[in-house]
Amino acid sequence: MKAQLFDAALFAKGITKREYSTFANIPYDTVAGWKKRGIAPDHALIILKNMPLNLNKKHIARLKRAPNQYRENAETKNYKILQAAFWGKNVTVETILAQVEEKNPQYLKPIFKNVFYKDIISLLGIETIIALKPVYAKIMEKKDAEFWEFLAKRYKDKQ
Repeated sequence: MKAQLFDAALFAKGITKREYSTFANIPYDTVAGWKKRGIAPDHALIILKNMPLNLNKKHIARLKRAPNQYRENAETKNYKILQAAFWGKNVTVETILAQVEEKNPQYLKPIFKNVFYKDIISLLGIETIIALKPVYAKIMEKKDAEFWEFLAKRYKDKQ
């Protein structure tokens, strides 16, 4: 089994690796080493399943704050990527997004030229990618425009 699955199970149950190693009578270095190897033994989840739930106030607070914390980090990262596309220009993220919605070529060209396509999709969203389909031929080379038009068509067909 993948070590990431084991780590997620530990996190969901509110148990640290040290607590797990103490309960299972496995050296802590061995448990920590599973992450480095990328593989945890199959019996690790069975032991974890039989472990008593030990949620104290610290664990409950950590579980409550985790989803928002990761979402905020992702949004900050995406905005930093967007700002990097306009490096050296004094432009705010809000201005960039507003100009993208207005299909302004001066703002679209740097994004499509300097940002990786998966980041563009996460930044702008699928609806915007589909809405920009008529503009692609005007702002980029034919090969790139065909790629984005195909991508927009593919997502539109899925909807």
